Amino acid sequence: MPKRILVDATHVEETRVVVLENGRVAEYDSETSVKKQLKGNIYLAKITRVEPSLQSAFVEYGGDKHGFLPFSEIHPDYYDIPVADKKALLESIRSSNSNEEESEDDDEPVKAAKSGGSGNEESSESEVDVVAVEEEQEIKDDKKHDENLYRKYKIQEVIKRNKIVLVQVEKEERGNKGASLTTFISLAGRYCVLMPNSLRRGGVSRRIENREDRKRLKSVLKNLNIPVEKGLIIRTAGAKRAEDELRGDYNYLAGLWNGIIEKTKQSNAPAFIHAEGDIIKRTMRDLYNEKIDEVLIEGKEAFETAKDFIKVVMSGHASRVKQYKNKVPVFTRYKVEEQIAALYNPEVPLDSGGALVINPTEALISIDVNSGRSTGQRSVEETAVSTNIEAAREVARQLRLRDLSGLIVIDFIDMLDLRNKKTVEKVLRDAFEDDRARIQIGRISTFGLLEMSRQRMASSFLEVNTMVCPTCVGAGVVKATESNAVTVLRAVENDVSRSKCKAVGVYVTQDVALYILNNKREPLSKIENKYNVKVFLNVDDTAGANSFYIEKMKGYEDSVPEADTRPVNKQEKPKKISEPQEDNNVEPFPEKKSRRETKREEIQEKKEARIVGADNIFEGLWKKIVE
Repeated sequence: MPKRILVDATHVEETRVVVLENGRVAEYDSETSVKKQLKGNIYLAKITRVEPSLQSAFVEYGGDKHGFLPFSEIHPDYYDIPVADKKALLESIRSSNSNEEESEDDDEPVKAAKSGGSGNEESSESEVDVVAVEEEQEIKDDKKHDENLYRKYKIQEVIKRNKIVLVQVEKEERGNKGASLTTFISLAGRYCVLMPNSLRRGGVSRRIENREDRKRLKSVLKNLNIPVEKGLIIRTAGAKRAEDELRGDYNYLAGLWNGIIEKTKQSNAPAFIHAEGDIIKRTMRDLYNEKIDEVLIEGKEAFETAKDFIKVVMSGHASRVKQYKNKVPVFTRYKVEEQIAALYNPEVPLDSGGALVINPTEALISIDVNSGRSTGQRSVEETAVSTNIEAAREVARQLRLRDLSGLIVIDFIDMLDLRNKKTVEKVLRDAFEDDRARIQIGRISTFGLLEMSRQRMASSFLEVNTMVCPTCVGAGVVKATESNAVTVLRAVENDVSRSKCKAVGVYVTQDVALYILNNKREPLSKIENKYNVKVFLNVDDTAGANSFYIEKMKGYEDSVPEADTRPVNKQEKPKKISEPQEDNNVEPFPEKKSRRETKREEIQEKKEARIVGADNIFEGLWKKIVE
C-alpha cells in the first residue's frame, strides 16, 4: 500500500496530521489555535533578573511567564567586558574548536546512540531543539566544550539587568516553569541546519556513516564559503543530495537569517521576531521524504501553504502535494478517526489476543504486557516470546503516536531463556530505528522489566487533548459512598463539638445523602441529641464525589435567645414604668407571641428557604429523581 501524509485543516481551531503506512497511523501530530508551539520561535527579550545562585537569568520575551536563560546559553557577544577581552575570548574559543575539527577522523563517524548513550545525557527532561534530533546532541556537545573556555566568568560579573538579547525557545513552558531559552540560534532547513552565531564551523551529521558521502559533503561545505562566525551542519536528509540542492537550502536559511536581523533592528524588546513554522511547514520539512507517495491536504489555505513551502525546499516534489476535495472527510475515508480515538484508551489490543496497558505517572511511564488469550504456541515459553516480540513492535509505535517520553518501564512476560530475552531486546531496538527522538534502551532484568528513555519531543497526546477530571481531580478513583457518608458524620461531629451553634447545614451529593438517611439515621440522631444541635442535609449537584460542605446556620442560632446571664444587684430596685396614655389615633400593638411560637415560625421559614431537614429529605430527593 502507498505511504501517505494526511492533513485535516478543515477547522481553524485545530490542524491534524498523520503519516499512514499500510493503512495504520505511524505518526500523529496536531496543533490548536489556542495553544501554538513556542519551541523554535525567536524573540527580542530583556533580562529582568540575574540570579547568581543559579548562574542564570530570567528574561521577559513576551510569553505568559518569564523565560529561563542559563549562563551557558549566553553568547560571549553579550558579555559586558572590554572589547579587547571579548575579542581575545572569541578568538581563543574558535581557535580551540578549529584545532579539534582538524584532529577529527572523518572516516570514523560517531554512530548515533539508539541503545546506549553517554552517562551525562539528559533523558526524562531533555527536549528536542529547533533543529532535527540527530543534530541536536552535536550542538549540545559543542556548547559543553565551549563552556570550559569562559567558565572563569560569573554571570553577575558580565550580564546586567535590562540587557537586550535575541533568544530562541528551546523548551516549552510546562506547569509553573517558564520556557527555557538560548542565545545560540539554530535555523533548520530541509537538508541543512544553520547556526548563524555559532562558535564552531559545523560539519556533517554523525548519523551519515558512509565514508564516501562524508568526504564529498565535507568538500561541499568548503565550497559554500560559509563566514567564520556562522556554522552549518548537513542533516541526514542531505546525505545523497547534490551540491546545488545543498547550496540552495543554505541560501534559503541565510536569507531567512538576514530577514530576522532586519526585523530585530526595527523592534523594541520584548518582541516576537520569527516563528519556527506552523504544523504544515514542520510536516513538509521533517516528515516528508522520498518514501512518501502523496500528501493529501483537506483545507485550501493549508494546501496553499504546503505547496508554496515544498516549491522552495523541494521543487521537484510539488506534484505529490494534492488538495483533497472528496465529500467524505479525509480522516474518515482512510479510517483514521477510529485509530486516533483509541489513543485515549490505556489498553492497546494485540493481534495475537494479548494487550498492552499504558499508564503514565508522575515519575515514569509503565507499560504492562499481558498474554490474554494468546495460546497459539505449544509451550508457555514460546507464547511469552511471541507475545513479547509483537508487544515490542507495538510499544515503539504507541510511544511515537502518544508522544510519550522520559523514563519508560516495560513489564514483559517472563522468559527463562536468555537468548529469547536478547531477541526481544533486538526487536525493540529495530522498532525504534525510524523514531526521530533520541532513545536509550537497557536490558531485560531478572524480573522481566526493561528500562528505557525517550527524548521529549513535545507535550504528550493526553496532555494536549485532555483535562483533569473534575470528579476525581486527577486521582482516577473516588471514595465509596459508604466511606464518604462516615467521613461526613465524623466531620459534622468534630465541627459541632467545638462550636456553640444550634444548627448546621451539610451539603453532600445525592448518593451520600440517601445513604445517611437509609443507613445512618441513628448515628445522625445521636449527634443531634448529644450536642443539642440540629443537622440539616442538603443535596449539592455541583459537589465532587469526595467533597462536602458544612455551614453553621447563624440565623437559626439567633432565633433562640439565650438567657440573661448578667449578675443581679440585690440593692437595685426595679424602675417603675408608667402606663402609656391611650391614643385613639394609634393602632394597637400586635399581640405578643411566646418564645415557643417564635421559634416554631423561624424553623418553618428555614425549611421554606430550601433547607432540607433530616425529616423531609426523602420528599425532596424523590421530587428531584422524578423531575
